[in-house]
Amino acid sequence: MGSFVFRTTGFNSIRTLVARLRYFAAVSGGHLAAMPLEMRLRGKSTTQSHRAAIYYADLVVRTGLSLNEAIGQAKALAAQRQSAGFAQSALDEAARLGYANGSFEDAPEEAADIVEELYPEDTEPPTHHP
Repeated sequence: MGSFVFRTTGFNSIRTLVARLRYFAAVSGGHLAAMPLEMRLRGKSTTQSHRAAIYYADLVVRTGLSLNEAIGQAKALAAQRQSAGFAQSALDEAARLGYANGSFEDAPEEAADIVEELYPEDTEPPTHHP
């Protein structure tokens, strides 16, 4: 029952993580919460980046497991949790409501660090045009 905050302004990371989460949820039959996954930092270069490395976060099946083994473990763990009375759907709903209410926002004392992290002194915050 751990969590972490993943801060990024990188579109490649966001797009990849969303796609991977949907993919693993689909192939596991809805047992995403029990999938043995790990996050990897990957690099790629493109002509748009002038062949410089661009790094992005990706989710993959835990090292040493095949996709079929990971799905089997997820189904077994989900069954164990259900028989023990673990209410995954209630946890998912609580997380959804907490996120909607801002429960996962950073503490006020961290705000300056976040602004500095996202907008270093030598850059200006981006302007959004409608």
